[in-house]
Amino acid sequence: MVNLNRAIFSNVSEKDHLEFFGNDRPQYGRIANFLKFKRKEISAATEVRLRSIRYDEYMPGKLGKRLIEWVTFLTSWPDIFRAMPRERPCGLSRRAD
Repeated sequence: MVNLNRAIFSNVSEKDHLEFFGNDRPQYGRIANFLKFKRKEISAATEVRLRSIRYDEYMPGKLGKRLIEWVTFLTSWPDIFRAMPRERPCGLSRRAD
């Protein structure tokens, strides 16, 4: 049987490349600022009422979970690109002069 924990977390970056966490806690305001989403856009994407969008201890749990999903996606990109082979796209090689 496959170890589900390993399978689930194998795509989560071990390093916080974009520094979205401080004291092992998500910095929700920093995440929102980085994304440059307006409150209205965040409300639509998270299905949280516009007047409930906030990044403090009273933040709706649904909003926090969605921001963590976005951060997990964003922080995985540096690891993905680092693991890619350093080849030119489509097998193109540099033209000889």
